[in-house]
Amino acid sequence: MRDLFFWVLPLVVTGALFCGGAAAPAADTPVFSGPQPSEPLPQLLVRVLFRDTTEEGQLTDLAEVTPDAPHHLIVFVHQLTRPSIGLVRPLLQYAAGRRDDGLQPALVFLGEDATALEQRVTRARHALPGNVPVAISQAGIEGPGAYGLNRNVTLTVLVASEGTVKANFAIIDPNIPIHLPQMLAAVCEVIGGEPPPIERLLRAGNLRMRRRGSAAGNPLRPAEQNPAAETPAAGAGG
Repeated sequence: MRDLFFWVLPLVVTGALFCGGAAAPAADTPVFSGPQPSEPLPQLLVRVLFRDTTEEGQLTDLAEVTPDAPHHLIVFVHQLTRPSIGLVRPLLQYAAGRRDDGLQPALVFLGEDATALEQRVTRARHALPGNVPVAISQAGIEGPGAYGLNRNVTLTVLVASEGTVKANFAIIDPNIPIHLPQMLAAVCEVIGGEPPPIERLLRAGNLRMRRRGSAAGNPLRPAEQNPAAETPAAGAGG
């Protein structure tokens, strides 16, 4: 009987909180960042740090619609942390493999101090997806004014087609099991095909990262290899 009391009491107290003495928590307030679905995708002039398909250091419009690239997946990183990069890496690595379907992926970092941010991004290069333009916005932590980005989120992810936004994800707490399937589904809805299993993407991404770090002779520090632990943010908190 005593054991039963200790099992039942927490249930009674919890029920009282939700049914009587205290109100249930209110639903989360929607978070917005960037152009919303059905809105135009503005021009995105940024300085490319590294890219396999164009000269580095040049200003490039990563939102340009061309016959070969009518679709876009643009990821704005407001906070450079291990969870944010852990989510971004498999998403953009998959997108890089769908270039033949007209998809142009891009990764854009935002920050107050462009020089310090460039140094951090360069150090983390081997943890970033390959064959994807990696750039820094010239507009600081707020990003390009035409985009209306929210500095209090960690990531803003835009999926667009023919210059129109089709999906928008404003993410405060990156969560691979929750967010990655949603974003992969949005990408595949635009370019076709079925989203791949996230486990396969994560395995392939981790193997690719290890190979790139080893080939460069500059493997990531042990602390940078764990996508579950955070690093100090490059921009404002979220």
